[in-house]
Amino acid sequence: MAHWGMSPARDAFTDFIARSPGRRFVVALSGGLDSRSLLHVAASVREELGFELRAIHVDHGLNPDSARWAERCRGWCAAVAVPLDIARVQVSRIAELGLEAAARAARHAAFAERLDEDEVLLAAHHRDDQAETFLLRALRSPGYDGLAGMRPLRRFARGWLARPWLAVARADIRAEAEAAGLDWIDDPSNADIAHDRNFLRHEILPRLAQRWPQAVAALATSAERAADLLALAEPEVQRLLARHRDLDPAVLDVPVLDLPEGSAIAVLKAWLRDLGLPNPPPSALREMRRQLRDARADRVPEVRWPGGVMYRYRERLHALAACDATAVRAQAWEAERPLSLDDGRVLPALPGLFDAPLWVKPRQGGEKIRLHANASRRPVRLLLQEYGVPPWQRDALPYVWQGDTLVAVGDLFLDAGFASRLRDAGHLWRIESASQPG
Repeated sequence: MAHWGMSPARDAFTDFIARSPGRRFVVALSGGLDSRSLLHVAASVREELGFELRAIHVDHGLNPDSARWAERCRGWCAAVAVPLDIARVQVSRIAELGLEAAARAARHAAFAERLDEDEVLLAAHHRDDQAETFLLRALRSPGYDGLAGMRPLRRFARGWLARPWLAVARADIRAEAEAAGLDWIDDPSNADIAHDRNFLRHEILPRLAQRWPQAVAALATSAERAADLLALAEPEVQRLLARHRDLDPAVLDVPVLDLPEGSAIAVLKAWLRDLGLPNPPPSALREMRRQLRDARADRVPEVRWPGGVMYRYRERLHALAACDATAVRAQAWEAERPLSLDDGRVLPALPGLFDAPLWVKPRQGGEKIRLHANASRRPVRLLLQEYGVPPWQRDALPYVWQGDTLVAVGDLFLDAGFASRLRDAGHLWRIESASQPG
């Protein structure tokens, strides 16, 4: 019988299992001391506690030995009959995010893709990691919510992300590993003090502990107290967010920026979090509020940060993922069949309506369209303004031509004759996005 309940690491893990929102767990197995120990403890108690267990190892390909490390993880999992999924990823955006953050983003994307509905991803972060996170975020001035550090449990992708060892000291995890005779992977990059976290871990926290032996515990406790304050403030933040939110969840009204700075920034962060957008750096949040609040009414200011962009347009704030817009490419279209655009949108098939191909073209400027049979053609530029189409969306609209006649601007404006032919033929003109059913 497993001897669980006899060490801080085992006690914390079994206590977490008793309170867990699910019964299917996935160890995030890097192969280092901490995750190796977590695999060992979880595997040794799963029968007694009655839960399912598997593991995911992410091979970043950043070290020449990474493939060998993946095989070691495979061997450890095989020895305890734990299924292992090895995810090989490409770490991109290093210049934009820095190596640590870029690797973390690639890793989290791999976990999110592979996590099943209501599975609980187990990360081996511990009390020392929490202290490091608290210091790092304090140095980067993120506000009180950043100081709350890592959360022991939160929603993640289709399931949950859990850190059952956040209250356990690194020394206790090492003691568990040594008592069990475990081996693990020592990634040499963890000793490189050019990385901020490693510098704190190897240079700063040991010196703090020499002067104040309880330094790590005190910093981790400070993170817990900040989390308590965050929980206390959250209902008010959500009330303010609901007051300023548009019917479209990706839109806020501009008066939110007139709130006191701390409140405005808290609401913006909650809004971006709800939209699944990356958290902007603190400096970007402050600059975002200043620029967007003080902009002239006839301007369309924007603030960008890694992974996101925010615009102000017509007394509304719009937030969306930052991506390079795919320009519409000029091409002939045999309308008997659907046409897939380069960004995944699909123009519907229009069988029997046209003898010659239509043309799909990007916006050139100066286009006009006739919306009503007895009316003159109107400049598309003015229509886009009247209907409040945000400027950043205008260049992505496909312009559909029949000869010299503009018959459609996206699915916003249709030529009167074209619309009549569609109705008579029983066709619906709707451009499907890549995520919509066809």
